[in-house]
Amino acid sequence: MRLPALITPSACHGKDSGEFVRYYADEVMVQREPNKEKMFRIVEQSLKTPHYIASAMFASGMFTNHMEEAKRVDESLPPLSVIAEHWADTAKAFMQKHFPKTKIAVLGGHMMFWEHADKFNKILEDFIGSL
Repeated sequence: MRLPALITPSACHGKDSGEFVRYYADEVMVQREPNKEKMFRIVEQSLKTPHYIASAMFASGMFTNHMEEAKRVDESLPPLSVIAEHWADTAKAFMQKHFPKTKIAVLGGHMMFWEHADKFNKILEDFIGSL
């Protein structure tokens, strides 16, 4: 399947939006092979977000810098960051450099909490238990 152009009205809302969400879900959101029913549910739920909200959230995630806020959290609270495996090398190095007090765990992909619920809950339980 060819990935539709990332930032076009038709990719975000229109005839190509389902194709884009299916590609993103299959390549980024989930690591395992969900059955057709689960993939349909992921795509169906993803497409419920209006295109103007999805576009704003995407732009905010890509172009907004929250470093100062994150540093304040790192310095004042016991933070936990669960990083997706496909970002682990880059993200761990970044987090350790900029947020040295943040506990880091690596697990799964974008939907780690769903795919690996027991492991994710164990990470949270261990973190909360360490407070």
